[in-house]
Amino acid sequence: MSKTNLSNWNVEDEQFWKSTGKNVATRNLWISIPALLLAFAVWMMWSIISTKLKEFGFNFGMISPDMNPGEVTAKLKEINSLYYTLPAIAGLAGATLRIPNSFLISLGGGRNVIFVTTLLLLIPVIGVGLALQNINTPYITFAIYAALSGFGGGNFSSSMSNISFSSQNECRDFFRIKCRNRKFRRWGYAKTYSWVMGFYIFGAIGVAGETVINEPLSGLQNAGWIWVPLLVISVLAAFFGMNNLITGTPKLPSTLQGVFKTSYMVILGLISAAVGDICLSVLNVNMWIVLPVVIV
Repeated sequence: MSKTNLSNWNVEDEQFWKSTGKNVATRNLWISIPALLLAFAVWMMWSIISTKLKEFGFNFGMISPDMNPGEVTAKLKEINSLYYTLPAIAGLAGATLRIPNSFLISLGGGRNVIFVTTLLLLIPVIGVGLALQNINTPYITFAIYAALSGFGGGNFSSSMSNISFSSQNECRDFFRIKCRNRKFRRWGYAKTYSWVMGFYIFGAIGVAGETVINEPLSGLQNAGWIWVPLLVISVLAAFFGMNNLITGTPKLPSTLQGVFKTSYMVILGLISAAVGDICLSVLNVNMWIVLPVVIV
């Protein structure tokens, strides 16, 4: 039985569970908890960022000095609607990516999937950290990073699938209530962390300890950077500490195969999400039309 791929996984065998299975399941569970928490935090950060874009005067480079007051007013109305389109883009992308994520574990292996999908979260958080440094950053830049933050929403499906495979005996036997509570706490932690971080990040603290408000970019870019070290730790923990199980992945892949299969499925999801986001934010198609199109 290799260290990464576990081809012998029989949780019905009490001796196996006590000697090997329980420790492996617990380790995989506790590595996946912060990974999922961070995924939710990244996915949900746009509900906070969008309100602060307006407060800090982000105009996406759409207002120029030569505009007359009437043109500026009209443009501000347009910009105001764009602020609140960003959470919708992130929400649609995350919901769309849950579809391919539902199949990732069976194709790529639990450890490989959690590693890749958590690693991908670094793209939107680093991008956001850079984009928030300039109030003239184009709207399309924010829209792309909002869509990519959908990685976090999609991760929920693959993570929950992986836990159900690695902890079957826990969920059905004497840890049944505890396992359910853990799943609920992971959901609650994600909500709480993103809410608490919002207060810390956007109420930046000055040198003298005063709260910095309504000053250009006073720590706003930290909304992205704050997650980078935490994600790096989570990525390394998944790569070196998690396992692929035969019960979840009938054809256990190598790391390279698992990464390729996971990336391929995520790309398919991104294409669908991009179609939906373009219809929603660019073509202004009704969401009840966009949704079935994306699913198909």
